[in-house]
Amino acid sequence: MGALSIAFDITIVGALAASWVVLIIDLFFLDKEQSLREKLKSAVQDFQPAVLGVLLFGVVFFLGSAVSRIAQDFFNDDDIWVQLRLPGHLVTEDNIRVDAYCNSSAEGVVALSLLKAPVTKEQVEGFCNEYRVKLSGVAGPRLDIQDLFHIQESAVLLDGEDKTERLRQYHDQITVLRGAAFNGFVAFALCLFGCSAKYRNTVGWAAPSLFLLAAIVAFISHIGSRQLEPPFMESTLIVLGVAGLYILKRGVSRSYGIALLVSFLATSMAFLGWWWTEALYDQQVIYSFFAQINNLAR
Repeated sequence: MGALSIAFDITIVGALAASWVVLIIDLFFLDKEQSLREKLKSAVQDFQPAVLGVLLFGVVFFLGSAVSRIAQDFFNDDDIWVQLRLPGHLVTEDNIRVDAYCNSSAEGVVALSLLKAPVTKEQVEGFCNEYRVKLSGVAGPRLDIQDLFHIQESAVLLDGEDKTERLRQYHDQITVLRGAAFNGFVAFALCLFGCSAKYRNTVGWAAPSLFLLAAIVAFISHIGSRQLEPPFMESTLIVLGVAGLYILKRGVSRSYGIALLVSFLATSMAFLGWWWTEALYDQQVIYSFFAQINNLAR
């Protein structure tokens, strides 16, 4: 049942990717759209319905799997923020998690529950100020908040699926909302380039140029961090920036104003939904772990 649930979530994310796939066809193959439609119709008629269904599911599942992984990194990457040394609290998965530990009602229950000892105000303040906590005999002298959360999450999930139904529902919602926000962002960027193509001047070239500039800044920070992680966000920004330059050079024959507004609203709703669901999930893990080690379920 769990495997079917994962496949369902990924399939939804892949299906939502159709928004920017259609935009790509419209923006890049406008003069060949009719011939592509005829070739696609002819190819569909050559397949049996069952075979066609399997192929369609495979494509959607592939898109959903790729988008889900990219979106997870995209909304947890602060390379641009770090490189430019900008002040503020960027909304990333890690920062939402830190906020769940240190700036919410969970403050008195947080990570020091691993010590199975009373928590003092000084301990909590030191933990939150440094984003670290001492764990004697657990996993070395010090442990980062993110590592701590994953340990607590794993401990809670070991209770079995029947006891973690709410956590699973939150996790499924996070996957869908985060993927939807990323799909919406890509669609918004393409619509923005389509609108900018109406103005082939300094204003029109600004949008793709900003994407490429952000990608360069993020790549510099990513290389400097020496982390062995794929540069998902950086690559996405580069591809979108290059696509924007091509669209401006090629030009468009229709207006994308309505699509731009719709994609902006959809992306905003999905992003805010993911933000709050991520916070609820983190708090649920923290409280569930505290209840687990104190045998509060008896």
